[in-house]
Amino acid sequence: MKNRLKVSVLNGSLRSNGITYYKVEKIIKYMKLCLSEMNFELIIQYIEDNNISSCKGCEQCFFNGTCSIDDDIKNIKSKLLESDIIIVASPVYLNHITGTLKSTLDRIAYWAHLMPLLGKRGIIVVTASQSGLDETTEYLENILSYFGLSIDITLKYNRFEKKESLSNAELEYLVKSCIENALSNEKKLSERVTNIFEFYKEYFNQNSELLCNNFEFKYWKEKGHLEL
Repeated sequence: MKNRLKVSVLNGSLRSNGITYYKVEKIIKYMKLCLSEMNFELIIQYIEDNNISSCKGCEQCFFNGTCSIDDDIKNIKSKLLESDIIIVASPVYLNHITGTLKSTLDRIAYWAHLMPLLGKRGIIVVTASQSGLDETTEYLENILSYFGLSIDITLKYNRFEKKESLSNAELEYLVKSCIENALSNEKKLSERVTNIFEFYKEYFNQNSELLCNNFEFKYWKEKGHLEL
């Protein structure tokens, strides 16, 4: 079992000390409490204040796995890939995630075909004044699942009603469960991630001759996913 836990926070909020940041800090607090009991080290990596350009739509990443834009997306990708638990948070802007977070996810859109976060644990935090909580949450759950992230916790907060989707006791229990999943040698995938993985596996295996020189096919084969 691991003796170190890496947690990355991808916060799309433009307010460094806003409601979304506070809700993320609440989860971090529960993590620290759980890990102190387990005697494990928690490494927090906040991914914010990065220089991220908008996607140019050149599709280079889909063909060879590299981005044509040289900016801080490399730093964000490396931190996510190193992490055991990834917290993705956003306030609702027009029934969607913020433009900042959307630009970041657009830049790693090719991950939806590779699932490089397979086996990692995910936490989603969404805050809103009133509407858009469900739509925004569903979008994040879907996209992150295609990245391979198994979502253990979804925390929604309605600022107008001052209401959270989880009680403090429920959140603390789920945080502990998420940590246990992250520390376990057995990688338990969510049902949604499992279904996506099986779909891609079947697709690549059925079209192996046609896709033998395809970057995505080679990635899956090198990872050993096609034989699982």
